[in-house]
Amino acid sequence: MREAPALRDKIVIAHRRRLVSKRYANDLLAFKQTHGLHPGYEHARFRDIDHSVRTGTIPFTIVRNPWARTFSRYKFYLQTGGGDLPGRSLSIEGFEEFLETRHEFGSKPFFWHRASLGWYPQTDYVIDEAGVRRVNALRQENLGEEVARYFGIDERLERKNVSRDAGASYRKFYTENTIQVIADWYASDIEMFGFDFDTPARRGTVFSEGT
Repeated sequence: MREAPALRDKIVIAHRRRLVSKRYANDLLAFKQTHGLHPGYEHARFRDIDHSVRTGTIPFTIVRNPWARTFSRYKFYLQTGGGDLPGRSLSIEGFEEFLETRHEFGSKPFFWHRASLGWYPQTDYVIDEAGVRRVNALRQENLGEEVARYFGIDERLERKNVSRDAGASYRKFYTENTIQVIADWYASDIEMFGFDFDTPARRGTVFSEGT
């Protein structure tokens, strides 16, 4: 979306000067440097954004089925290093070990900025300091169509950042136990957006099926 010509004058993204404070930006940079991470400011939550930016824009987000989202993060994790997961290739065993990283990284500050090891729920990104939801939601599963409708453009988005093994179905890598793991961990996402194991969001989004 950041690189789409049709959206160039329609969206602003999180960067250092749009964060809530200089202190926050410096603390985030120190966190990235300490962990050997790229010093970017993306993946900020609504409440991490400066108040003047919040009031001068209409915030939106993209939400995704949490079971599919978690599996996609697993694929991205393997693609960008993979730690010591078995074989560094897609497997049920490796995915189950990846799920265990939630206990290590799930509540660490600033890990909401992590693309693969950030275990914060999507609901955490869309609320303000008082816990009130402030963000319009589009669905990842219908991204091209919904972005075009939301922004009133004719151009469909070109797919970028497609992970390796993009065609692998997340459904084949879950067991009854791991389905429940995600249901428990992302209960707030499921409640807010009405996800089921094999459905996109069914409530709480700008568009719904048939509209």
